[in-house]
Amino acid sequence: MLKRIVASTLVSAMTMFATGALASEDHGAATLTGEHLKLVYVDHTLAGSIADRPLYASPLEKGFGIRLVHRASEQDFTSVFTKQPDGATRGEVGSIDSAGTKTAAVFTITEALPEEGKIRGTLDNDTFEITITSEGVVDHHFVNPLYAVSINGKTYSYKLENGKACIGCSMKISYVVLGMLRVNGKI
Repeated sequence: MLKRIVASTLVSAMTMFATGALASEDHGAATLTGEHLKLVYVDHTLAGSIADRPLYASPLEKGFGIRLVHRASEQDFTSVFTKQPDGATRGEVGSIDSAGTKTAAVFTITEALPEEGKIRGTLDNDTFEITITSEGVVDHHFVNPLYAVSINGKTYSYKLENGKACIGCSMKISYVVLGMLRVNGKI
């Protein structure tokens, strides 16, 4: 009986989150769309799936960063993107592929240029540049930003619809998206 109550409560909370019922006036529910993405963004938190892997990512309670938890092959994987002791802003996403082989992706920011709408960094040994275009900027936040990522001679894009994100939020979103796509062999 207790298991049913807990399961029912969890399903209800996730449904409310996914539909935006928990969204506040200043942090409405937005969606993050792109190839292999099914995400909802509410109050600096992401929930949904990337490459069919369920995930939840939320800001760190102290300092800059985000904690990512995703599920693969009946296992939970947790990673953190934050400023490291060496001064770099970095995180490593660990996972497991369908064959049971461990995979990992190291995402590092080398430069963030909010005025230019650019984020530069590395994903493992590959250099990337993210160009952010938006419908405008309000209080240092990009409105409905489109992220175009140039990596390995290809471009991958994703869009935050009905939402806003500053350069810091954009870095955290990009860590989750690019890290998860990399460990799943999609980029």
